[in-house]
Amino acid sequence: MSDFINYWFKGFEKGLEALSEPQQCQLLSECGRACSQSYSLAIYQKIRNKSHDLPEFFEYLSSEIKEIRVFEIIKNKNYEVHYHNCLCELYTKGLITTKKLCICSQKSLLFNLESVFPEYHFHVDLLASILNGDHECILNITID
Repeated sequence: MSDFINYWFKGFEKGLEALSEPQQCQLLSECGRACSQSYSLAIYQKIRNKSHDLPEFFEYLSSEIKEIRVFEIIKNKNYEVHYHNCLCELYTKGLITTKKLCICSQKSLLFNLESVFPEYHFHVDLLASILNGDHECILNITID
């Protein structure tokens, strides 16, 4: 990785930390959408196309993406997605280390779900984060 890229991302991280929480969410929502469109949305669409309903979708998601496990808390209402490793290349390549980056993952998951199930309203909360020192990332999905 070039020095320029490393310095640029350290500056980005410092700027991100200085933003208010609503500003961070706004910026990282767009980052999450871009991340989704670059890779994960296609996987979610493929899984959605062979699923008949939400429970089946989450079962397929858990079985087809080896890095995650999905747990049904309340059928059709509440699920937890557990990531055993951080999948973000910005983190795995050492470009960004702030736990604020997890907002991007949260927003990416939300964008994926809203894209493949436009008839539902989803809310995604971050319960645990590897970047925050937890042993795994846990995102809680609530469906209205």
